Amino acid sequence: MKEYKKFALIEFLIYSVVSSYALLSQYFAEVGFSSSQIGILMSLMPINSLITNPLYFRIAEKKGKVFILRVLILPTIFFLWLVFLSKGFLHKLIFMAFLTFFLPGIIPMAESLAIEKIPSYGKVRLWGTVGFLVSAFSLGILVRFSFVFIFLWMTSILALIFVTFRNVRDTSVSIERRERTRVPGSFLLILLFVILGISSNYFNFVFLPVLFKLRNYDVSLAGVTISLMTTTEILFLIFSERILRFMGTRLLFNSGLLVIGLRLLLVPLLKNPLSAMLIQFLHGWTYIVIYYAVMQMIQSELPLKSRTIARTLFWMTLQGFAPITGSSLGGFLSEAIGISQTYYLLGTATLTSAFVFFLLRRKL
Repeated sequence: MKEYKKFALIEFLIYSVVSSYALLSQYFAEVGFSSSQIGILMSLMPINSLITNPLYFRIAEKKGKVFILRVLILPTIFFLWLVFLSKGFLHKLIFMAFLTFFLPGIIPMAESLAIEKIPSYGKVRLWGTVGFLVSAFSLGILVRFSFVFIFLWMTSILALIFVTFRNVRDTSVSIERRERTRVPGSFLLILLFVILGISSNYFNFVFLPVLFKLRNYDVSLAGVTISLMTTTEILFLIFSERILRFMGTRLLFNSGLLVIGLRLLLVPLLKNPLSAMLIQFLHGWTYIVIYYAVMQMIQSELPLKSRTIARTLFWMTLQGFAPITGSSLGGFLSEAIGISQTYYLLGTATLTSAFVFFLLRRKL
């Protein structure tokens, strides 16, 4: 029980960091940067994660995940404040590059430890969603007074993570380090489905406010919707273990792809902001379902000697390939064929992938 409470707190804290980091785009807008400059600054995280995830997981094999986690936190705080204190786009770009070199490793290390040490992972992960919501709500109020609260909030949370991990025992890495080998080809194929599903989901996250603006809806409603739809993950996480036992990892993963595709097809068909907001509450069976299913595949179905590489590739997909593809390809398609048509295209592609995965699921 003590271990459960400790990791529940850790999940709460790390997803508070995720939520507050997302608000940096508003801070950059407040200091006068253009949309393209903000896009460049916020793209550094997914780009750097493609480099840092393999590096940090490799170091963690030798030194342990707790060690690498605590090492990453101090430079993260240092460069976070340099981003705030620096003036001009170029200086902030340089310090953001350093910040996003250290920050992306914190969540994968903490999550990997949680699923290794806590049998009821879904109930622990539930507190991550709660932390995300508490942080988003609190900072939504505080930034009305000053954007410095983003930096104060993140610093406090990161410091608490550092202190909390002081009493966490690391998992054994000797077997995995000695016998590390390639992941099965079937898992690599599953990651291709992950890229398509999460990229399409990320497109909706980024471009929903744009669609609202094009249809002359109140754009603030899109922001409210994105905040509220995170709450829909809670119901799944409460019953995640029962759902997993009933459906299994493959069928659960398949259902996540299906709902992502369905939501993308429905969004442009809706004719008023209320219906567009309501359809977003399907979110509770999209990202979190795919994430949970794949994490369980790695932990329970892959041999120990393959897990480090599998987790590395999975986090490169989640933090790197999928966001880059969802935002860049989604933006290109939206300009080329229109945003509604892009919703239809990605929705059709994701539904098709769900059908293909269903046919292949017994071989994967």
